[in-house]
Amino acid sequence: MLNSERAVFLVSVLTIGLALSLMISPPLSWLVAVVLTAMVCVGTDQVIHSNRSVHLRRKRYAVTLWILPALLVLGAFLFLRLPFFATGLAVVVGLLATAALLYAVITAQCHTVDTDGSYYGLARFALNLISYLTAFSLFAAIYSSKIRSSVSATAILIISILVCLELLRGTEQNVMRTWIYSFVIGVILGQVTWALNYWVISGLVGGLFLLVVFYVLSGIAQNHLLGKLSARLAVEFGVVALAGLSLAMTSGFWLQTT
Repeated sequence: MLNSERAVFLVSVLTIGLALSLMISPPLSWLVAVVLTAMVCVGTDQVIHSNRSVHLRRKRYAVTLWILPALLVLGAFLFLRLPFFATGLAVVVGLLATAALLYAVITAQCHTVDTDGSYYGLARFALNLISYLTAFSLFAAIYSSKIRSSVSATAILIISILVCLELLRGTEQNVMRTWIYSFVIGVILGQVTWALNYWVISGLVGGLFLLVVFYVLSGIAQNHLLGKLSARLAVEFGVVALAGLSLAMTSGFWLQTT
């Protein structure tokens, strides 16, 4: 179902582009990021729709399929610039991980086009997992930049909407409903970011806190749209939220006292 040669070529070109972007200083590096993002959108569309059966269902989901690959590339572009990737080995590992995730995304998206396919469940699970990893990389990168709240909160809002659209695509619900749910979740994440900017915590912990909030809200939305939301699930999401909040508070207090 997947044109493997095209997918491997696309992923290879993008990985090389990301590696080269690390050697370029702003503002030129941002131009490279724009080019890579556009390239992954066009390339992913071509790879997925090279299959005739997929092409026949293009109109229903075409634009949504661009979101996760584009955010994954953008997230890698930003995340690989964090202090954690100061060594060459860490950068190589990060690039290889990005390449593997990008190939997995393209493969999984091909299998989620047909909801009756034998690999649909596994592919949907993989896309959900990669969506959360991508969201975390972007949240952490943006929060680590310590830019003013009007910019960071807006960026988190937009990213949350886009990632949520990919997550809610799997519910097979009305497009307008998924947009409304995604927009509401994005606004909440933007407000949380604004408040979180007044907290003295590291970029990774801030990104983790935002991810926990996003996970809880998107999880509730998914299960509600699927008609599976129950008291037990609500309690589970509440426990996750409390655990994430406790981690962020503990980390923030530790940083303030050291």
